[in-house]
Amino acid sequence: TPHYEHASGATVGPATLLGWDTAPATAQAGETLDVRLVWRAQGPADRDYAVFVHLVDSAGAIAAQHDGRPGGSSYPAQGWVAEEIVEDHHPLALPAERGRYELRAGLYDPETWERASAAGAGAAGDYVVLGEMVVE
Repeated sequence: TPHYEHASGATVGPATLLGWDTAPATAQAGETLDVRLVWRAQGPADRDYAVFVHLVDSAGAIAAQHDGRPGGSSYPAQGWVAEEIVEDHHPLALPAERGRYELRAGLYDPETWERASAAGAGAAGDYVVLGEMVVE
């Protein structure tokens, strides 16, 4: 069973986001933050999904982002097996601007840019709000 600091349980397309954490635990302006997502696959996906992680400011603008295939680009979603755990790391280059931000994540089809729908705790249509992040 994987361990993570923050539980989620939201469903995003072909997977459930079990939880997430960050290293380091505190966000320092100008540093790089590793955001780890832990997914549980529902089974093989119908497309080659990519993951996005966004840090969004109070005006809704993206202050930092990272996109990549799940599992470090080495494991396409079409190959997922039901109930399989897929860990995912996303390095976020944090902004120099200190303040409060919202951390979001989701899946999208990199060919069409269409986002997978999200449902459950923290879901906002086509992404999941992971939580608030204070950049110090």
